[in-house]
Amino acid sequence: MRLRKLNRKPLFALVTIVVELFAWMIGTNSTIFAQSSNKSIGIFPSKTFSTPQIKIEEIRVGETVRKIREVQEGDALRTFEENFKEDFDWLSRASFQIENVSGKPIVYLRINVLFPETRASGNLMVYPVTFGRRPGSKLPTTNSLFLLMPKEALDISLASEYAKISNFVGNRHSISSINRIELEISFIVFEDGTAWSVGDFMRQDPNNPDRYIPVEWPPESKP
Repeated sequence: MRLRKLNRKPLFALVTIVVELFAWMIGTNSTIFAQSSNKSIGIFPSKTFSTPQIKIEEIRVGETVRKIREVQEGDALRTFEENFKEDFDWLSRASFQIENVSGKPIVYLRINVLFPETRASGNLMVYPVTFGRRPGSKLPTTNSLFLLMPKEALDISLASEYAKISNFVGNRHSISSINRIELEISFIVFEDGTAWSVGDFMRQDPNNPDRYIPVEWPPESKP
């Protein structure tokens, strides 16, 4: 009987340790989940210019529409979206709607998704989302033909890009740690061969179809 009682002590101690460890794991996981859910999220359209070609109409996470407000900053409009609460997987459910306000059909469009928080570990990380093909380009592309007519709207979902975005950002940051993105209309090519790049009108270089150079406008005819 004495021997059996002695054997129970280490067994009881082992059970106690296991129970305490299990309780600690539950508490830790609950803390991590609490930090990962109900996050304060911000989606901010980047600066738009006095001659915008694309307008971001609305931003959504899941079925919830997030309104955009505009503030004048000198010659440009700065559009803001207030922070809001969301779960850790919010980016996989994010989408936005754009409208072609250029007055011309668009055959190629590049929108950059910026991750400002990545500046903490180096250069700003930027993920491009593209539509269409550059006319005459020799660069390989998997994009199909694309045409966005004037006043036509387009819904863009990040769900189909989420796996690639996660791998891209994951080189330096956990995707679940991202609380903010900015949307930048980066490059547009119109059906007439002209282009627009972050505020400047461009034309295709006749010697290199993959290069675009600024358009020289007479002062009285500049758009």
